[in-house]
Amino acid sequence: MRRSVVPAVASAFAAAITLSSPTMAQAGDPVPGAVVFNNGNGNMSIFGNDNNTAGRDNLVGSGQTAGSGHTIGGPLPVSNCTDTTCDFGYLGVVQTFIVPSGVTALNVTTIGAAGGSVPGMTGGRAAEVHTPALRVTPGQTLYVYVGGNPIIDDGCTPGAPCVGGFNGGGDSGIASGGGGASDIRTAPGALGSRIVVAGGGGGAGFPCPIGGAGGDAGMPGTASGCGQAGGGGAGTQTAGGAGGTAVTPSYEGQPGVLGTGGQGQGGGGGGGGLYGGGSGGTLPDGSGGGGGGGGSSLLPPGSTVRPATAPAGSIRISW
Repeated sequence: MRRSVVPAVASAFAAAITLSSPTMAQAGDPVPGAVVFNNGNGNMSIFGNDNNTAGRDNLVGSGQTAGSGHTIGGPLPVSNCTDTTCDFGYLGVVQTFIVPSGVTALNVTTIGAAGGSVPGMTGGRAAEVHTPALRVTPGQTLYVYVGGNPIIDDGCTPGAPCVGGFNGGGDSGIASGGGGASDIRTAPGALGSRIVVAGGGGGAGFPCPIGGAGGDAGMPGTASGCGQAGGGGAGTQTAGGAGGTAVTPSYEGQPGVLGTGGQGQGGGGGGGGLYGGGSGGTLPDGSGGGGGGGGSSLLPPGSTVRPATAPAGSIRISW
């Protein structure tokens, strides 16, 4: 039986924010400040600034099933723009933002996604990075990745793991996955082009009866309450976090890598980030494990970081 399902959208479509009005509206043209979803076959839905629901041509509507087989639990979250601010919510795909004419610096708040929890133990908190003056070029296209929360399912097995959050959250065989990082890039899909990153939290280890807590972004996970399984290490500025220790070598956690947290077995998955956190180690009998480590963040000059108070990822851009 599924404990909770976090909205996940795996359909292959992209969202684009267009801030300049076309001189003459044509069929398929975006409207100023609109969010356009393109499913790749020429069918589009447009959501305006007032957040009105689009018509029957919606790509994914409330209660519809996304391409991954996970069910959307409510209305599709959409990005929302005013004359000077755009808010990006989790969609599970890349979104784009075009820097307005005359703008050379953006005020950006980037929040990653928290790691998954288990009964009696919480996942780690994500990072919230505030950048008051992110340097950009007028007309530049930025690629926005909002981290997702992990899918949590009682039926997870090592062969069909609990899926980590979108954008780097590590999976876990029977415990909780890590949260995805949120970031902005100058090139689509290129991890090396990231200019700001808010790390995701690590997932909690499976209870035995007490699993390890997931680490906050930039922090390690804790060991299993039953002992014999360590928490995953935190991602750093230069390397992924180490996997959690275990009595049986094959049950040690996996290390995080660039952008992605390590995959756990009975331990929690590592959080996504600049570098991902390591997953927690697993008990000798496979019944539980330590918490996953949190992912690291990338702070542009002048930025500050703190633990996020909300579990969901988001990015706000103002100018």
